[in-house]
Amino acid sequence: MKNEVNILVKHLGAAKQIPYLVREIKKELPKLKINIFYDEDGNSNFPTKETIISDLKFEGINSENIELNKFEECSKSYIKLDFTKSYLFSKGAFLQQINLFLDPLKFEKRRLLTKEEQKKLKKDYKVLPGKVILGGSLGKDENKLLIDSTKELIKNSPSTQVILTPRNYNENIKSEINSTEIDFKLDNEESYKNYIVVTKKGILDKLYSICDTAVIGDSFERGNCGQNPLEPAFYGKRIISGENYKLNEKAYCGLEISGLLKRVSKENLSKELLRETPKDELKKYQECAKNFIESKRGAAKIYAKIIKEGLEGKLNENRFEEMISKVP
Repeated sequence: MKNEVNILVKHLGAAKQIPYLVREIKKELPKLKINIFYDEDGNSNFPTKETIISDLKFEGINSENIELNKFEECSKSYIKLDFTKSYLFSKGAFLQQINLFLDPLKFEKRRLLTKEEQKKLKKDYKVLPGKVILGGSLGKDENKLLIDSTKELIKNSPSTQVILTPRNYNENIKSEINSTEIDFKLDNEESYKNYIVVTKKGILDKLYSICDTAVIGDSFERGNCGQNPLEPAFYGKRIISGENYKLNEKAYCGLEISGLLKRVSKENLSKELLRETPKDELKKYQECAKNFIESKRGAAKIYAKIIKEGLEGKLNENRFEEMISKVP
C-alpha cells in the first residue's frame, strides 16, 4: 500500500473545502502522508498556503503528515477536487488521476464561529448595532448593483451597514466604487461607515456570521456560475441571490425550497432588500434549510474510502462508479 497521496486544490473554492476531506482521510488512514498542492490564485490578498493552514487549525485538524506545495510541483499522480460535475477515474491507474466533484463537500459539517468570535469579528470590521447586508464575492457589475439597491434602505434606516466583498479586489474595483460617490471604508481602516469594502480573500465564510441578509454574488448576470449559498445557510441567514447559477445546483434548489433563499432579478433586488421577513417565518425556513443540508452530508467519507481503496490497489472503474453513486 502506498503511504502518501497527492491532492490538487487549484481554486479558492477547493482550498476552502480541503479541511473536510482531510478530516475524513485522517480517520481512515491516520498515518498517511497528505501532500496538498495549491495555486496562489494570482492575488496577494489570498495567501493560499496560510489560509489552508489556518482553516485546518480552525477545524481542529492535526497538521501532522500534511505538507503543502506549489501547484506546479505536483506529479502526474493525484486526486483533484474539481468543479466539473463528472467524475474521472483513469483506467488501470494506481491513483494516477481521480477527479472528485467539489460541490458535495460544501455540505459537510464544520465548526461555526461562536458568539464571542462573532462579536470580535464585528469589532474588527467596525460593524455597528443595526441591520447588516453582506454581498458575497461580488462581480464587477454587482458591486454597483448592490450599492444602488441599498441606497433607499440606508436612507430609511441610517444604522444599516453594507459589507461589499468583491470577487477580486484591486485598485480598479476601488475606483469604480469611488465613482458611485458613496461614503465607504476599506476593511483595514479605523472608521465607521455605512459601506465597508473587504479587501482580504478567504474570510467570506466567516463574515456571513455577522450579517442579517446575504446577497450571493456571481448570480445576477446571465451565464454566471453563482457563489456558494451554503456558507450563509450554515448560520441560518436570510439569502438573496440572482437568477443565474451553474455551480452549487443542489444547494440553490434545496435552499430555495426551504424558503431560506430567494432568487430575484437584479431589477427587483432593491425591493427584496426592503422586505422584512417575520421572525417566526425565518425560524421555519432555518429549520427546513438545516434538515436539507444534513440530508446531503457524507461525500467526504466516501471520497476518503475511495482514496483508501486506491492506495491499497483495490480500486477499479466499476468499484469507483459504485462508490460515487452513493454520494448524496
